[in-house]
Amino acid sequence: MNEKLIGSLLKLGFTEYEARAYLVIIQLNLSSANEIIELSGLPRGKIYSTLNQLAGKGYIGVNEGNPALYYPVNPVETIALLKKQVLADFSELEEDIIAMSRRNNLKPSLFWDIPNPANIENKLRNFLKGAKNDIFILLDDPEMYPLIESELFKIRKKIKISILVPEDLKALENKFKFHIMNEKLINFFDEMDGLIGDDLPKNFPKKGPSVLIIIDSRKSLVAIHESSGYLVGISYDIIFTYNQKKIIELLAPEVFGKK
Repeated sequence: MNEKLIGSLLKLGFTEYEARAYLVIIQLNLSSANEIIELSGLPRGKIYSTLNQLAGKGYIGVNEGNPALYYPVNPVETIALLKKQVLADFSELEEDIIAMSRRNNLKPSLFWDIPNPANIENKLRNFLKGAKNDIFILLDDPEMYPLIESELFKIRKKIKISILVPEDLKALENKFKFHIMNEKLINFFDEMDGLIGDDLPKNFPKKGPSVLIIIDSRKSLVAIHESSGYLVGISYDIIFTYNQKKIIELLAPEVFGKK
């Protein structure tokens, strides 16, 4: 079954079951429930509720009989109307967002003071869940690693994970291999107070971070462990984050196989 077509129907408001059944019905033009199950992969227990939903929306019709046969109702016109409605909804959303932005021209802060260790763990875990390809971590605080290890372990099979630490944190190595930071990288890490961008709050401490996490070269998180808790900053600037990682790759070519 064409997954691209299914994805397109999902964007038009179909559920996955509806999309799969609808495509089979269009393909066969007249089909029984058993044929739809066989070609779409729908669970047998879901077929009739799915067909009833499609019929209720006017997307398909049914010829009663034994077995009942299902057929598409003007599929080209149906898709055209759905597309028109989606475009209208996005246009309305755009207008609403513009209006909201004009009412509030303050730039949203991407920095949080987090006094509770449980809250910083949630923030780190949610950030890591957004990874699709690779996670790159510079770690300089032994208390930070236990906060991320369990989440990293959950996603380790589908995500490439690289962790760099100073030599004195090598003892923390357990479920993941640690790479040792060279002197150049340690100096870079210590001087990172100005490397998060122009949005630093005035009270942002001028010290190296406890951890830097870069995901898919698209976004980065930096956390600083203070006596009162944690200060966390997130950058979604793709160019800035990409350059961050490139600098680190240049400083530690032995880690990235670029000697």
